[in-house]
Amino acid sequence: MDVTDSVDAGSPQEIPNDTADSVLHLRDALQKPLRFQPASFIIAGYTGRDQQAVRHHIEELASLGIPPPPSVPTFYPMPAALLTTAATMTVASTRTSGEVEPVIIVDPGGATYLGIGSDHTDRERERHNVEASKRVCPKPLGAVIAAVDAAALDDGSLDGLRLESWMNGVPYQRGTFAAITPLGSLVKAAKARALLDRSPYVMFCGTIPIVGESFVFGRRFEATIEGQALARPLRLAYDVEVRAPGSRR
Repeated sequence: MDVTDSVDAGSPQEIPNDTADSVLHLRDALQKPLRFQPASFIIAGYTGRDQQAVRHHIEELASLGIPPPPSVPTFYPMPAALLTTAATMTVASTRTSGEVEPVIIVDPGGATYLGIGSDHTDRERERHNVEASKRVCPKPLGAVIAAVDAAALDDGSLDGLRLESWMNGVPYQRGTFAAITPLGSLVKAAKARALLDRSPYVMFCGTIPIVGESFVFGRRFEATIEGQALARPLRLAYDVEVRAPGSRR
């Protein structure tokens, strides 16, 4: 039996909203250890800079049965326990996929970091409830992050950074930060909605289009962010293990 048959899309098994053990052990570009216990974690969606293209994308998703967002951009508060730097993650359905995203991390002192993440999502559940489809999957985060000047989030100096991803070794996404609403604008919009009142906070900042016409479901996801604004590329790679709820190894 396909494991998707054993999952009730109407009753997602969400990861508990508990941050007690949600400590991120990361490193900067010089391999200095960094420790964060996020007080807030949100995922920004529909963040394309070309608003006409965003509207077209929403219409395409609606034709697939995926409900439109309540606002553009929209923000999904998430349990910090979803964040992981593990090399392998476990999901309960074969119909999940990742997507490369810039990640902003801000510590209590205001230091700002750029990272790379994957908003891994259950695409079957997405047809019923977008937020729930995100909550049932871990959110992989690259273990190395780069310190950036907060002004760079708004001044266009990050626009040339390239994002790429691969599913099972096959090119899956390719684009630049110029396709995404300036990250500083997303932070301001989230703060205006009182979603980033506490720090440290982590925000996934949206993604770029896929190369093909449909989602690809696979066991290996890899992604990079690179360009002149970074001393070294940011990298992310993880394997996906499918296991039905309640099953044991």
